[in-house]
Amino acid sequence: MRKIITLLLVATLWSCVDNDEVETPKYPTVDKITEEPIAAGSTLTITGRDVDDDPVFIFNGEKITPFSIKSSSVTLRIPEEAMSGKLEIKFKQEEYNTQFFLKILDKGWSSSRAPSYSQIKFISPLVGFGRKVDGTFNYINKTVDGGLTWVNVSKETTSNSLLGVVSENVMYVKIASNKIKKTVDGGVSWEEKEALSIGTIIKEMFFKNEEEGFLLAGRLDKSYIYKTEDGGNTWILKKEIDTAFYYMKLIHFEANNIKLLNEESNTIVSTIDGANTWEEEELGITPTYTPIFDFVNEDNVWMSMIDRVDWTGGLFNKVSNGSWKKIELPKVPSYEGILNVTFFDENKGCVLTKRGGIFYTNDRGDTWRLFYLNTEIICSVTQLGNKLYVSGFYGDFHTKIIN
Repeated sequence: MRKIITLLLVATLWSCVDNDEVETPKYPTVDKITEEPIAAGSTLTITGRDVDDDPVFIFNGEKITPFSIKSSSVTLRIPEEAMSGKLEIKFKQEEYNTQFFLKILDKGWSSSRAPSYSQIKFISPLVGFGRKVDGTFNYINKTVDGGLTWVNVSKETTSNSLLGVVSENVMYVKIASNKIKKTVDGGVSWEEKEALSIGTIIKEMFFKNEEEGFLLAGRLDKSYIYKTEDGGNTWILKKEIDTAFYYMKLIHFEANNIKLLNEESNTIVSTIDGANTWEEEELGITPTYTPIFDFVNEDNVWMSMIDRVDWTGGLFNKVSNGSWKKIELPKVPSYEGILNVTFFDENKGCVLTKRGGIFYTNDRGDTWRLFYLNTEIICSVTQLGNKLYVSGFYGDFHTKIIN
């Protein structure tokens, strides 16, 4: 009888104990999420330990309800219209809250394999050229199917080369500091030309057509603009600038309109008549890093001076009164950096980061949507009409028509 009473007392005491006091404590830890970038509308799996501690998921400010919760994993579905942004994970124990930057895959791209090109140029939707540097060699490849396949048309024993494409058959390549070569049959045969005197270094090369072209060159502490009107046989000095050539940068070229940035004086040196007359004006803003430009027209100019390492600087748009307006972009990881700014008309354009991010705007930068290419690093970008061509570092090539 005494034993029975004792057992009843123990049972009664145990039933009075607060169960919370004997629960095993949780230490929510997220180890891994689904590989990125991911497609909108797809499932996202989060694995870890104790991730079932009453988690709340907020993506771009909107709450997402998971459809599977376990101690070691949580599965949820990304909204169909989602763009890249911040995923916040809030637990019952707030000290374990965490967040991730989710990269949402950009739709509508066609992809193929190709070398990583440091420069690409398309002269029709299907025909284009790419320049690849490999050690001490410089290769020029050609495609006639929009980048699906490439064939080599030139190989030079120099890594410091330039490519000037005029048409499917006419192309110029810088092969030494003062020499160029020309093809008029798409790279089947080449003619070598000594463009400038020994000691003069060609920095930029750009052509209006087969006969007319320009060179930005330097010698000692001066820069020079030369023009040819006979297909590169002779070159005429059109402009001398008292600035070392490594401070000069071509920022715009279209027909007779040429713009150069003098980074030493922070001015733009320009001509609108094919280098016959020149003007120089203040940039109107002091770049913190080497800027990237895109000229829609004289009253709509875009400039990025965001550093490719820590995202400092800014994106700016020049408005009709000549002032610069700072444009805010969605937040991205600091290592992204801007590689290219391309606008298709007054309002529609995109900004590409070196790590495959693409910001889109349809209202001249008032709002942006951010997506990602399925590539780790972008090497070069070019535009033809409303089509973008992107070369990736790991042998991937992407094209997309921007509607």
